[in-house]
Amino acid sequence: MSRKNLLIILGTRPEAIKLAPLILKLRSEKYKVTVCNTEQQRELSNQALSFFGLKADINLNVMTSDQSLFDLQSNILLESKRVLSSDNFDGVFVQGDTMSAFCGALAGFYYKVPVFHIEAGLRSGDLYEPCNKTQLTLHKRQTLYRLAQIPHQNYHLIKLAPLILKLRSEKYKVTVCNTEQQRELSNQALSFFAIFFWIKGRY
Repeated sequence: MSRKNLLIILGTRPEAIKLAPLILKLRSEKYKVTVCNTEQQRELSNQALSFFGLKADINLNVMTSDQSLFDLQSNILLESKRVLSSDNFDGVFVQGDTMSAFCGALAGFYYKVPVFHIEAGLRSGDLYEPCNKTQLTLHKRQTLYRLAQIPHQNYHLIKLAPLILKLRSEKYKVTVCNTEQQRELSNQALSFFAIFFWIKGRY
């Protein structure tokens, strides 16, 4: 079986911090991983990557002065199109609810490449809740959830119970942390297991 060719799209410091362990793990497993930084937060995202000894393979440099959301979204989407058209990717990974994640997922969807959404986030179903200022964020989260082939949520981990049982039946060592005391660790660990399960052709 040929190794999977994976594209990870990020653009902000939180994305870089949360995706860095995944990038390192995927590369340690000998998968081909291309890191694309939209540079939505240029200095902060590159600084975060460098902390983990990482550097983006592709920098999109999408930010300009006094840029509107229209321009930002179109720039990231068009640049993501260019990246996706340059290679045959088996999966696109995004994290959170940023414009980089949204446009990266949408571009992957247009190219019919499986989209993996790490930390899929809350979806209230009400555009005006929890507050008016989060309408755009909620819209992006809801749309990302629909675009992603496998959204790795950071709650309702019971949904992953069948996967955990399957992994254990195949002799994988699976540790499930307390979701309250070690929430972030358990979320990342379960997401990683789900991702590797798919990558190795078992999902």
